[in-house]
Amino acid sequence: MAFERVLGLVSVMIPCYNSSSYILETLNNIAAQTYPNLEIIIVNDGSTDNTVEKIHLWLQSPEIQTRFVSTQRFQLHSLPYNVGYAGANTIGLFLAKGEFIAIHDSDDLSHPERIQKQVDFMRTHEDIGLVGTNFAEFWSNNPKVKYVPKWIQYGHEQIKGKYDIGSGGACYGSLLFRGIVFDETGGLIRNLPWKKAIVGHDKLFIKRCVKQGFRIDNIPEVLYYYRLHETQMSGRGSTRKKGEQTDG
Repeated sequence: MAFERVLGLVSVMIPCYNSSSYILETLNNIAAQTYPNLEIIIVNDGSTDNTVEKIHLWLQSPEIQTRFVSTQRFQLHSLPYNVGYAGANTIGLFLAKGEFIAIHDSDDLSHPERIQKQVDFMRTHEDIGLVGTNFAEFWSNNPKVKYVPKWIQYGHEQIKGKYDIGSGGACYGSLLFRGIVFDETGGLIRNLPWKKAIVGHDKLFIKRCVKQGFRIDNIPEVLYYYRLHETQMSGRGSTRKKGEQTDG
């Protein structure tokens, strides 16, 4: 990249499309993170609802104005038409200035200490390029009941082995990675053959990072909450039958 990354800054990248029902809850959730040094990047992927109006409303809060707007730590970029999940993600990644980049889907939630714990992990594991977390799924109409899938893996070799055989071992939405990972690997691939697109642009991004030599691990705590609802992007299906139920 042509610019020098801002040390200590975490760029939280949020692609969104017709997310008006959830975007305010997600933004408030990110603002409540205990890690203080954040920037928020939203790529509005041609939404046809009032997502953008909801975001502008959120920005009117004096606290948000002081913390994100006046410090130029908030970016909202609206695309003229829908380019798709992979394209919106990659645009957001190009705009990130932080030493670290955190992925966050526009309808999901994170534990308040998620980013702090991931940054602490990276500080004490300098060989790791990407770190995810365990996660739980919840239906939007029943948020207190959550299901923890069992396919998340731990340790670089174990995770790498899963991607080597075409499976998965990390939740893309829970990832935090060093900016250099994107600088050297690039973003999500848009024009995939049909069969590879079914596998998932996000899974192939992780696989490519690992193949290029970046080490990955997961924090075993449930720090990311994956919302299930009827209008979510195709492919974001439930895996709750493979998981265990937890309350809270």
